[in-house]
Amino acid sequence: MPALPFNAAPDQVLKSGLLVLRHLLPDDWTVQERNVHADMIFTVEEPGDTLIDIAAPSFGGSVVLVEARTSLTPADAMRALAPKMNLLQRIYSTAAALVIAPWLSPKSREVLEQRRVGYLDLTGNINIKLSQPAVVIKTQGSQRDPRGTGAPGQRGISGSKAARLVRLLADVAPPYHATELAEVARVSQPYVSRLLEVMEQQTLIIRDGRVITHVDWQGLLRARASSYSLLSSNSPVTMLAPRGITDTLIRLEELPDSEPLKTAVTGALAAEAIAPLTVGEQLMIYVDGRVHAPDDVAHRLGLLRSETGDVVLMRAANDIVFAGRRKVRGVWSVALSQLALDCLSGPGRLPAAGDAVLEYMRVREPEWRARDLRSLAW
Repeated sequence: MPALPFNAAPDQVLKSGLLVLRHLLPDDWTVQERNVHADMIFTVEEPGDTLIDIAAPSFGGSVVLVEARTSLTPADAMRALAPKMNLLQRIYSTAAALVIAPWLSPKSREVLEQRRVGYLDLTGNINIKLSQPAVVIKTQGSQRDPRGTGAPGQRGISGSKAARLVRLLADVAPPYHATELAEVARVSQPYVSRLLEVMEQQTLIIRDGRVITHVDWQGLLRARASSYSLLSSNSPVTMLAPRGITDTLIRLEELPDSEPLKTAVTGALAAEAIAPLTVGEQLMIYVDGRVHAPDDVAHRLGLLRSETGDVVLMRAANDIVFAGRRKVRGVWSVALSQLALDCLSGPGRLPAAGDAVLEYMRVREPEWRARDLRSLAW
């Protein structure tokens, strides 16, 4: 896929996207650009807008309205092309719509699909459907913005303060105000306000005036996971359990739950306890972040350092991972929202386990999600 600089103009994005489209279609098909104003559809010129004809020999063709964007938030995706398409379809009843961008987030793609708008991003995320000629193209590209969080319009939900706010929004059902969130999360109100603006642009929250009335907690956890890494963020040390994982879990159950020996199990084995179809791998355990090394915990659990061990001790970079811990089979485990985050941002098969945890949470939302900020035991 073509690579574009951060400051690429919409017409550059359009040119690159149409080049990709032509390569995806058979050689004898044509992708012909029109002059938008020749069709008298728009009265204001917008860079990146164009009409194209896609035609196949003996199969007719389709008119496609293309909008090229250098970035597209989910909130923008809700509005993208809608007024223009309404007008265009009065002229061409079978007209289709297509957004081209350097990269589109999973949430933006979801919004576009809900509105039956096709998309093509330059990392390979493509969803195009035409009725004449019959075309269905669906491919998957990067799930993370290759330009990084510094790319224009792509502020991520990253950092330790964001972690506290995300967990709070997920663990407690609205309504509530930004001031209440700031107080409970112990984060400054200006920071909370700025991050809520980002979340609103990504349609992860809905506000009525100053009151947050809806939180897409699944989308929020996925968005946070996309800018977080379980292992690189938490100083992991691989250990070997000479007597097996079961012995380690028994010792863990007997370990005094006092600082700095505070622990919480996460990862595949924790997910397996609530979603049996997931496949357990290494036993992952958070230890108190104030411990300079997890060796004391390792000694009490009978573990030995090993590059290919079956236990991973992680020095928690943020004490939020211990918020809302639960006893599962006698062992302290992370809260469900933290478990979902950890799995989604973990290596190997962990993201699949994260999907299973989210589904478990969806079905049982009234059981785990608090109804009042003040009732949250953090």
